Amino acid sequence: MLALALGLAFPSVLVGLQAFFYRDFGVLSYPAMHFLQNALAHGQLPLWNPLSHCGTPFLAQWGPMALYPPTWLLPLAPQPWGLSFFCLAHLLLGGLGMRRLILCLIPDHRIATFGGLAFIFNGVTLSSLMWPNYTAALAWAPWVLVAGLRTAQAGGSPLLWLMLCAALQVLTGVPELTVFTGLVLLVMSAMTAAQQKNRGAVALRLAVAAIGTAALTAAQTWPFLELLQASQRDASFATGKWAMPLWGWANLVVPLFHYFETPQGIMFQANQAFLASYYPGLGLLVLALWGAWHQRANRLAIALTTLGLLGLMLAWGDQTPVYAWLRTLFPPLGVARYCVKFTYLTLFCALPLAAWGLQWWLAPADRAADRSNRWRWLIGSGVVAVLLTVLLLAALRARPLEYDQWSVTARNSGVRLALLALLLASLAGCRLRPARSSLFLGLAGLALWLDVTSHLPHHNPTLAARFFTPGWWTTANQAPPPVPGAGRCFISPAAEEKLLHSNVADWGADYSGKRLALWSNLNLLEQIPKVNGAMTLQVRAQKEIEKILHDPHRPTPPEGLLDFLAVNWITAPGRVVEWTNRPTALPWATAGQKPEFLDEAATLSALAHPAFQPRKQVFLPLAAAGIVKTRGGGMARIVATNFTPEHIRIRVEATGPAWVVLAQTHYPAWQATVNGQKTTVWKANHAFQAVEVPGGSSEVIFRYVDRPFRAGLALTLASLLAWCIGWRWCRRKEKQAAAAPDEDRVEVGR
Repeated sequence: MLALALGLAFPSVLVGLQAFFYRDFGVLSYPAMHFLQNALAHGQLPLWNPLSHCGTPFLAQWGPMALYPPTWLLPLAPQPWGLSFFCLAHLLLGGLGMRRLILCLIPDHRIATFGGLAFIFNGVTLSSLMWPNYTAALAWAPWVLVAGLRTAQAGGSPLLWLMLCAALQVLTGVPELTVFTGLVLLVMSAMTAAQQKNRGAVALRLAVAAIGTAALTAAQTWPFLELLQASQRDASFATGKWAMPLWGWANLVVPLFHYFETPQGIMFQANQAFLASYYPGLGLLVLALWGAWHQRANRLAIALTTLGLLGLMLAWGDQTPVYAWLRTLFPPLGVARYCVKFTYLTLFCALPLAAWGLQWWLAPADRAADRSNRWRWLIGSGVVAVLLTVLLLAALRARPLEYDQWSVTARNSGVRLALLALLLASLAGCRLRPARSSLFLGLAGLALWLDVTSHLPHHNPTLAARFFTPGWWTTANQAPPPVPGAGRCFISPAAEEKLLHSNVADWGADYSGKRLALWSNLNLLEQIPKVNGAMTLQVRAQKEIEKILHDPHRPTPPEGLLDFLAVNWITAPGRVVEWTNRPTALPWATAGQKPEFLDEAATLSALAHPAFQPRKQVFLPLAAAGIVKTRGGGMARIVATNFTPEHIRIRVEATGPAWVVLAQTHYPAWQATVNGQKTTVWKANHAFQAVEVPGGSSEVIFRYVDRPFRAGLALTLASLLAWCIGWRWCRRKEKQAAAAPDEDRVEVGR
């Protein structure tokens, strides 16, 4: 049933005729996944990405899911169908997981299936399709909770399953969803422990599970933590951007309340564009409220209700004092940028509550008073939904925002109310004809499906698969593209601004233009190196270089800096998708510059100055002044180079001691040898690399040696081996325990 619902919602995607593309899926996620697939297809695990941000860590980014096992199957599938199917398959996995979770709480397969459908079809989940890693993280959340509940009840193999499911969720690379899942798990486990009066045992099991999960994912998290420390993100990074507006609760009832329409016909909430929608469906909202009220004697229901409301409150961000207070209490919270993500926490809590609400409605009623009370709840809920919708529409008409479309919102809300009526009528049929309750619950599920899939026009638009084939840039420019070591592309600030706020109405034309402009991560589809990119974490020093290039107070980027960065293709003046060649660009590797020792502020100022001459000077940190020996700009030239993503070989000839400067981002994992002897890689020109070479002919080799990854991988493999041993031991013990009662009964019989 869940697979059929997905197939009916996305038929052209399922058969490969169309693919998701809108926003981050097409310009960020798909190109990054293409880069990963290309590396895996060549038997490489990409630790470093030389094509973006003048070079940046790739595996440590976490979001591309380089170590998430299902990702390794993608090179076997034709693209872009493979990534779109990857997302739909994870939605099905998540729906089955939620069905299993509800069965742990309510032993009714009908209710559990309805809950699985609601997990897939709601505004939050469908909005997450633009990020494959978010979709995957959502899919594992209910399985983590199922394993957690069983672990709270008994250790053994459920504890190992909890480690594995939690590790898979961690490897999807969405820390916020991992934390939200952990919070719900702690609440559920605490309630289970309170009932069984074994708090100490449950706490110990969860601690062991947390340690095991950390060990299983060390190969991913350790490189990530190193990159995070060197990145532009810190505890002050959160800006409150894209928090839920204070009136945002209205969108739980009226999905288009204060929405504006883009030139492409897609609608977004005013002042918040991270989630296209967090509308749960009116029917699900009604059932969740029923469950919260009628389970008010249930401690777990009270805790989930409180946690769900807290999620909505925190989604408001700094508009209320609660979020600011929590960020002061727990500074790492500031690393998460978009406060509206807390609606995921509300979703996790709402679905079990809705299941309890449906259980209450379907439960037999012995007394006439109970039966009449349920009908009052049914009718009253419908009346309240109508009144609340009318009041919100009246408020919208009385105080509209600039781009509100009242008539569109009103018609949309009318459809929502009609589908709510169908759902409530189906629930009424369950009570009037108990023998056919499964059929009526199916109709209720259909009403919910229709409500959510139609509530937002063009919620998940698609494009034909031909728009994703590589090679467009070379064909359009009739010239060989830049390659690593020889050049880079640079999008002008004016073009960046137009691409970011594109108003091209046709989806295909808009995406095609962005592809030709190499915007965001689209350069990865063409294997073309670029000065900037769209990776979530950027090395802080390199980000500061990009700020110089995109300074709005400077009419044009500094020519000397562009030359140093090997920019041999730049957006044509006054254009967006056309390119022009820059013959003055240097290659990535140069030699013979005279060193100048400056602090960071002075270096940035000198790089931005028109007098910067990258052929003659290189800026080194003050700390190097008392250590390095080469002070002059000796005559030197690069004889030969060989660039691969994680290994660079340079042949240089010099008349005396000289510097070799590499226009690639400086990062701790890069090590260098000169003629086989290890040497220091100095930070040059604020964010790049330089080494000293002696006079004569020298061979310089740069290698990317990611020690956190290597150490983490060793721990991960050892933990995986321990997990397998533990699993076999637990299974043997459980089989012995299951067989023991039978043997006892045989003895008694004798």
